[in-house]
Amino acid sequence: MAQSLAASNPGFLSSPLQAVAEMFDKVTWSDEFRQRVAALDALSDRQLARKGLRRSEISRHVLRDMSLS
Repeated sequence: MAQSLAASNPGFLSSPLQAVAEMFDKVTWSDEFRQRVAALDALSDRQLARKGLRRSEISRHVLRDMSLS
């Protein structure tokens, strides 16, 4: 059965592998997001102000920064 499916659909195995690769990419991205937010959250309000940030803007700032890179 699998052979006939693979023969009739050349991308039969590439779709699940692509899905796994995308999942790992999202996990990696979300872990980096979490780490950046935690690093900024650990700063004092004065240190955040020097960077031009308010504590309430940390997540938005990190999201924007990661989207641009």
